Amino acid sequence: MANMDIAQDENIIRRRIDEGAMTAGQFFVIAICFILNTLDGFDIVAMSVSAPALVEAWGIAPTYRGYILGAALAGWAAGAMFLAPLSDKYGRRTMILIAAIVTGSMMLLTGILPQSVPLMVLVRFITGLGVGVIMASTTALTAEFTPERWRNLAVPVVVVGFPFGALVTGPVAAWLLPHGWEMLFFTGGFCTLIIAVLMYLLLPESISYLANKKGDMARQLAQVNKLLARIKCAPIDALPPPVQGMAAAKLSSLLVPNNRLLTLKIWLIFFVSLLNLYFILTWLPSLFESNNFARADSLRAFSYFNFGGVLGILALGLITTKTSLSKPTALFFLISAVTMFYFAYLGGTVLWVANILLFIIGFVFAGSYTAMYTVAARAYPAIIRATGVGWAIGLGRIGGILAPIITGLLVDIGWTIGPLFVFFGTPILLAALLVYTIDA
Repeated sequence: MANMDIAQDENIIRRRIDEGAMTAGQFFVIAICFILNTLDGFDIVAMSVSAPALVEAWGIAPTYRGYILGAALAGWAAGAMFLAPLSDKYGRRTMILIAAIVTGSMMLLTGILPQSVPLMVLVRFITGLGVGVIMASTTALTAEFTPERWRNLAVPVVVVGFPFGALVTGPVAAWLLPHGWEMLFFTGGFCTLIIAVLMYLLLPESISYLANKKGDMARQLAQVNKLLARIKCAPIDALPPPVQGMAAAKLSSLLVPNNRLLTLKIWLIFFVSLLNLYFILTWLPSLFESNNFARADSLRAFSYFNFGGVLGILALGLITTKTSLSKPTALFFLISAVTMFYFAYLGGTVLWVANILLFIIGFVFAGSYTAMYTVAARAYPAIIRATGVGWAIGLGRIGGILAPIITGLLVDIGWTIGPLFVFFGTPILLAALLVYTIDA
């Protein structure tokens, strides 16, 4: 990697954490971050599974549906790139809390909007802003609280919250959709605001952030040692020196010579990964229904994909606690592309075959894509960690934004599920090649 995983600015703090065992306080941080990402996954996918009902109620054309589905992803990209880096300046906890309140409130508002596509696009965009902040900042917070030997697993466990939220959306939607598509958003909004209250009361700030922020050094040292004691680590005698040549929340810090090539590779991998992921997440239920499968079958197939994703993320996380990240991740990317091509040949016509292939695609693709969060979190020192992860997520979300819009345009001109899977699966071969070249 371009940078050592343990950067100069946080050597002493990282040693304290790396030498310690996992404590209840660290498990609590991971659990809160996991739950927040679960609710984010539920929110994003709720619009996907409710889209057929919303289209029927509002009479929306496929292209406009693509704009609604893409709005939250656009907000996600903007939030990750321009707002998540603020957690490097103002604190992980502060930004995550604000984002959770915004996201929960917007989810509630989604369910009571009057029939207006522009207004729905605006509300979904604001929702996405909060989601982008949460994903980047929880990734950074988890990496900073977790010992080295568990970090390759802990970060994927937090990120797996998103596909887990997508997984539970299917059965929850089957239960709630008969009572109106709005019920999905009421449920997600209330749960998010409840977690925000819990987080306000109990979630600690990042130790690495406290050590690097500007202010009263004696007070910061006391705060750092208090948190180290909370997770049963030995105190430090003095704060580490600041990192030279890097500024918090600055894009230029990601493109200094030592970081540039790695940063560009990570950006491109995130882009092609999310182009593929959001094609599936936002359009799979609708494509299944248009391919003469029942709505219940489409929701079930969607659940197979997300269930495979949850297992794949955990499996690759466990594998990479013992090996490097890059080679298994590249293999998972390669298998996912090949399986998508096979799905295009057979999976769109026979339901049981489609379900098996979607489970495999979810397993290998979600595992490989999620491993990239760990790569991004390990690549940068604490002072720019949220900035690095945020820009990777944000630029990747450009692919996520384009995916539902491109799919809507292609569906409008007659493309079917098979050719679409070939179209979106092909760039994953590039992701496999690029991650193979990263030393992680």
